[in-house]
Amino acid sequence: MFYNLLKLKEKPLSTQNQAAATQRTTGARRIANSGGNYFVQTPDGKTQVEFSSIGGSVERFQANNRHILAPARRKGDKIRGGSHACAPWFGEQKEFGTEKHGHLRNFEMSAVPGRHRIEFSAVHLGNAEYPWSLRYTMHASVFPSMLIMELTALRMPDKNPNPAPVLLGFHPYFACSDARDVSVELSEGRRINFGDADGPFIIPAETRKPRIIMPTHDIAMTLSGDFEDETVVLALWTDDATSYLCVEPLLYDPVLFNTRDGLTLPQNVATRITMELKVVPKS
Repeated sequence: MFYNLLKLKEKPLSTQNQAAATQRTTGARRIANSGGNYFVQTPDGKTQVEFSSIGGSVERFQANNRHILAPARRKGDKIRGGSHACAPWFGEQKEFGTEKHGHLRNFEMSAVPGRHRIEFSAVHLGNAEYPWSLRYTMHASVFPSMLIMELTALRMPDKNPNPAPVLLGFHPYFACSDARDVSVELSEGRRINFGDADGPFIIPAETRKPRIIMPTHDIAMTLSGDFEDETVVLALWTDDATSYLCVEPLLYDPVLFNTRDGLTLPQNVATRITMELKVVPKS
């Protein structure tokens, strides 16, 4: 399931993405006076994505004049909306630091804009709280009605002889007017409705292609990476049901983090997670 990143070459696009790539975007460009935000749109202007160099996060994702992700905004002392990466843990792990969902979301990352994609990278050198060194790379690609995010964490050589506990995930906020009208297809014939949810919960899905079903459109989520077999773990949550809901893919159940059953990385070994979001209009 893991691989040596030092031996990797850039992977070719899948057949589906090769077809989408025939409609190239206008190229990633930095937004003036934004403090490190970048903008990508397709040539027809119908798909637009704004990225932040803080954590390689998505600030805004629109398709056909519709917000697919709720725009990022400050709510009290928290940021809600967009999509950010969860690494090297999910939720709270006070043993390793005070940051909820890990420290990556707060890192200033270097950016390399491309024609239809942008790459962010940052290095965490081991410290007293999390004494392992990791290099993070985020690749983001924009196609018509589609956004693809790939996060890789590489364990770097350091003085810690123990493998590093790592859990990668994404935290997208899908825009909605009423979460009670939204359901998530976890496998063929198996759906869960947000209106039936009682608070946040974590649930396994027997497919790497869960589907978020909304009144006006669907979002086909395709996941790949270092999952166990075909089972993926989704965290479902909202604290503002009239603005957004979250369907968060994780490599494994977060209760296993930093246990013998959780994922750990020896030096020079990497792990990754990829999330593709495809907007499917209702016929």
